Amino acid sequence: MIKRNRLTLHSCVISLIIFMGVFNFYIPGVGPALYGAFLLSLFFIVFNIKRLSGNWNLISKAYASFTLKYILPFSLIMALVTFRTLFEGGIDTTYLVSLTKILLFSIVATLFAVCIFISEKVESLSDINRHIYRITLIQSLIIITAILIPSFSEVIKTLQNNDANNSSLVSEGLRGVALSSMQFYALACYFCVVLILLANDFVKKNTSILYTSILLLCIAASSIFISRTAILGVVIFFLFIFNPFSRFSKKRSIILLMIFIGFGCLALLFSFLAFPDQLAVIQEKVLPWAFEIIYKYNDTGGVSTASTDELKGMYFALQEHTFIFGDGLYAGSEEGTYYMATDAGYMRPTLYGGIFLILSMVYVWFYWLKKICILEKSNTLLLALFLLSLALQYKGEFIIVNYCTSIIFVLLLMASFLINAKYNGRVI
Repeated sequence: MIKRNRLTLHSCVISLIIFMGVFNFYIPGVGPALYGAFLLSLFFIVFNIKRLSGNWNLISKAYASFTLKYILPFSLIMALVTFRTLFEGGIDTTYLVSLTKILLFSIVATLFAVCIFISEKVESLSDINRHIYRITLIQSLIIITAILIPSFSEVIKTLQNNDANNSSLVSEGLRGVALSSMQFYALACYFCVVLILLANDFVKKNTSILYTSILLLCIAASSIFISRTAILGVVIFFLFIFNPFSRFSKKRSIILLMIFIGFGCLALLFSFLAFPDQLAVIQEKVLPWAFEIIYKYNDTGGVSTASTDELKGMYFALQEHTFIFGDGLYAGSEEGTYYMATDAGYMRPTLYGGIFLILSMVYVWFYWLKKICILEKSNTLLLALFLLSLALQYKGEFIIVNYCTSIIFVLLLMASFLINAKYNGRVI
């Protein structure tokens, strides 16, 4: 059943809180936007204190479940990392500090779910997802506008505290223009996750064809300026909605595809008429990079890119001791570098704590995904999210330590505990 995406003052404030928390951009004079999201969520809860007190029993049950199902497994992972750090003499605490930050940020993110729960009617995760789609749409429009209007891009850059990237496209203002502290791979991973959630809601008729097509088009257009990984997310979306093994009707999927293509052509035509110079630059510099695999296939018949070729070199054989126990090192000898010069997703945790650490992280991550998807009663969604996680982890660190998606998954996890406590009288 398609639900109307009503805009109320409470709904807009909650979306603002989530936007600030997820993208964590820089606020001059304040610092990371997550701090502002934390304070704003506390004010929101105090403002709705009567609703909070009326639902306190349910909220306390949800927090008990969150402690048992999230904080405890996370703490066990941190215990493994702490033991390995101490065993190595405490030389490198980088990884432990990183995990500690994620845990603290995750606890803050539970407040976002509480804000939604006490102010809106929440019956399923699709009611939470609409806020996620809203902030994603806004972020996509910000990116597109910043690309087409360079003066707007300069304003956005004053609100950034970006991860480093020395790409020429970044220096030319053709990448790295999101209102976010995460600009590249981390943001691309977030977009991929959102696209799977959107695909699942679409096939369950929780979102309309028109809204889905507009959101999908904006995500697809902005993905070109983020990372090739984000573009892959668009492909995964269509694979999901045209999955031949699922029983849902493909009629809506076909209509969506036709509208998506039609809107895409109109948007492209408008852009060429309104921003001809900027579109020429994009065609010359951005598209060959974004679709390098297609360009290279046409030229040489190969299907690799410069980044995939570089990634292959970051996977190498490990000594038996390192493979089993790790070396207890995460950062390189120089600031901003990686141990053994690799930032491949499976290599860094393994180099730090051995194969048991990375396997523990994967298991815990699957456990959390299962708890999130249990209300959806969709093995397809669970499988899609888990396989996506494994694929994203291959390129870079995603499981547990990816900030943007960790905030989103904690929001969904806490929401699932709240919903289940409300309608089933228990926590899962």
